[in-house]
Amino acid sequence: RGRLYALNINQGRLVAMDDDGKIVLEGDVGGRPYDVGISPRNGLLYVSDWAGARLVVVDPAALQVVARVPVGEHPTQIVFHPEDDRLFVACASANAVWVVDTRRGVVVETISTSLFPRAPEGSTPDALAISPDGETLYVANADNNCIAVIDVASPGRSQVRGFIPTGWYPTAVAVTPDGKRLLVGVGKGNQSDANPLYDGSEDDSELTDLEKYVRKLLPHPYIGTIVHGALSIVDVPDEEQLAAYTSQVYANCPYSDDLLTAVPYEGESAIPRKVGDPSPIRYVIYVIKENRTYDQVFGDLAAGEAPKGKGDPSLCMFPRDVTPNHHKIAEQFVLLDNAYCNGQVSRDGHPWSTMAYHTDYIARDWHLTYSQRVGVDDDDEGDLSNAPSGYLWDACRRAGVSYRSYKEYGGRVSDSDGNARIEGKVPGLVGHMCPDYGLGGEEQERDPQLVDIMLREYAEFAAKGTMPRFIIMSLGEDHTHGTTPGAHSPRACVASNDLALGKLVEAVSHGPLWAETAIFVIEDDAQNGPDHVDAHRTVCLVASPYAKRGVVDSTQYSTVSVIRTMELILGLEPLSQFDAAARPMFEAFAAVPDLTPYEHEPARIDLDEKNVAGAYGADRSAAMDFSEYDRIDDFELNEILWRAVMGPEAPVPTPVRRAIALRPLKTGD
Repeated sequence: RGRLYALNINQGRLVAMDDDGKIVLEGDVGGRPYDVGISPRNGLLYVSDWAGARLVVVDPAALQVVARVPVGEHPTQIVFHPEDDRLFVACASANAVWVVDTRRGVVVETISTSLFPRAPEGSTPDALAISPDGETLYVANADNNCIAVIDVASPGRSQVRGFIPTGWYPTAVAVTPDGKRLLVGVGKGNQSDANPLYDGSEDDSELTDLEKYVRKLLPHPYIGTIVHGALSIVDVPDEEQLAAYTSQVYANCPYSDDLLTAVPYEGESAIPRKVGDPSPIRYVIYVIKENRTYDQVFGDLAAGEAPKGKGDPSLCMFPRDVTPNHHKIAEQFVLLDNAYCNGQVSRDGHPWSTMAYHTDYIARDWHLTYSQRVGVDDDDEGDLSNAPSGYLWDACRRAGVSYRSYKEYGGRVSDSDGNARIEGKVPGLVGHMCPDYGLGGEEQERDPQLVDIMLREYAEFAAKGTMPRFIIMSLGEDHTHGTTPGAHSPRACVASNDLALGKLVEAVSHGPLWAETAIFVIEDDAQNGPDHVDAHRTVCLVASPYAKRGVVDSTQYSTVSVIRTMELILGLEPLSQFDAAARPMFEAFAAVPDLTPYEHEPARIDLDEKNVAGAYGADRSAAMDFSEYDRIDDFELNEILWRAVMGPEAPVPTPVRRAIALRPLKTGD
């Protein structure tokens, strides 16, 4: 009594403070402690180790660890039963709640909170609360957008009674003292919004001074500022209402267990419907670019004598003169004008692009770091960032599919002799990285030079018959260096990226394996620009003999649609509920090939154009760290890029708000 216990998550420490807030005792608990509570039954402290998949039991008198109890991956909030010895802990990446008998120190029950029995990660239970009478446990399923209602009246015989729908990504739940209402904190609000330019007519009467300043600084909403939290107050439902709520939750969910092995489709396409079925496409090249919206690149396609696609020309920052190959690939093959990034920023965009999921840690942490607050450091093994099913290359390894990465999830390492190379940052890529792709300085790392390095290996693999079936490439010069003096200008960076993509598609389409190849291109996120449909809408391209020719495909796709399509081609099982439920790109592919190769377009602007000292935002760009995509203030970079490329007097269209919904794809109930 008279002590407050708190956690230092980055240092793995537990501290005790007196009534005056003075620290009187500290102790090491290790890992990344997330939540702490004191048992009303035995007086011991229990700490959930977010990274360590365990509960740490601590003596409150000396703050010494007395026991550790293994639980599921990414344990978060804990709650004690008011009447007995049970402790409940939500394990986000395990789709379940672990129940621990605190008297015996053992796990006595695991309660699945997913909507389907075989569901992989993607429910993400990250918060819980118990009713005052101890009979009902409420668990927030962040990624299923619901609250699981669980009968826990009988120890060892818990039963999920149903689900309550919520807004987007619930992260907190509480029960009022009378047990009659739930308070649900929703992390991402109720919908996604467009982020076109402000036109001056917006009502700013309720904005804070800071919000007004930000609105003046950046001419369009930044994607990180249109994600708003919300609080829902919900009456605890009776059985009839809970049944109705449960039906709504299932109707809202596009996933079902049937989709793990097969996807319904009645048309003709080169993309298999079932996992493991043959495809005429054998080789996949997956290119991940950086941060562009659809309108930024393809908005101009909606103008002119033959308009196509749903674009806004006034938002196009990098039109055909800057991106001739993007435009030609989209027109020669398929223009995808309804494709969206699952990620909001690079911090979660690369995990979404490579493992069809972002863990609850990534979902929470990027909001901290991108708003200039102190974030949470992952441990050396990346336990907080890595999902149980791993990444696309891990799925390839499990299925016996060969793979190779070009910079994606790679980093520079040196041997004892000082020789440097690129090596995998995660275990599955060690030994599967191109050693010199991305090794040099800026001039050597421009995208056309990187593609040359990749194509040299590609030619060797083709000649020797050792081509990896899955190639993943980072091609990120379109991120730009802002207006840093002496660096290449934003237009030059984007045009260089465009030329590199054109050279890649040309070389592969003229190569011996073109008849069996598909190239997929998508941005990891769309944070660095405006879009009149939605801030997540992005540039997505496919090139293959089996890609349809000269058509506009307005089917709603997303990052995980691209992943699901590649998985079906390669015979890989889904990594998460998201790619399992995603709509594959059946409509973008034909059943009969057209082997016509692609001829790249030369650059139409000066690729060596450099920023001058007087360029807009030059001083601020010079202070940014562009060595990694996540190390800069993308909000500020957005403002610099817009004003540097478009000028301060660009026309300003009216903001648009809309909900983005995906019709469920199911094969059964």
